[in-house]
Amino acid sequence: LADTFSMTGVSPYWTVISICFVVSVLSNFLGQFITALLPESARAGGGFAVLLVSYVVNILFSLYLANLRQKLRVTLGGEAKDCCLDAMLYWLCGCCLVIQDARQVDGATGTRVDCCLSLNRLNPQPPAGGAMMVGQPVYGQAVIGQPVIGQPIMGQVVQPQPEAVENNPNKT
Repeated sequence: LADTFSMTGVSPYWTVISICFVVSVLSNFLGQFITALLPESARAGGGFAVLLVSYVVNILFSLYLANLRQKLRVTLGGEAKDCCLDAMLYWLCGCCLVIQDARQVDGATGTRVDCCLSLNRLNPQPPAGGAMMVGQPVYGQAVIGQPVIGQPIMGQVVQPQPEAVENNPNKT
């Protein structure tokens, strides 16, 4: 999640990690804190306050992730749309969207992650008729050069003469 957004420049890695940590801690401790403030008769409900706080915090987190996903779409050359749908999908099945986003970024950058410690560079084939474009177009004048053609240079192996080694005064 954090790697996907940081790899594309949407959000810094540690910002996303920190927010994920805060959401996890906040939804648990805030719910427990509110439950402790309730009168004894209201606590018998079985943790309704914890559940309610968890829902509210996770909905806010889903809105944050949907906003990042909109930025990711724009970065990859698409348009920002359906923010509410993204938020709802992050809230209902966030792991599915995390995988989908990671696969989109992998496809755009020509990489594949086999496991968390193995990043493989792919050689994507450009579409017929041109090169593959990823991200925003860059405008400027094209530079066309000439290929360098040459012949390999053959060297000679030089070996010391045996008598030169024997007569060397620096020999120990």
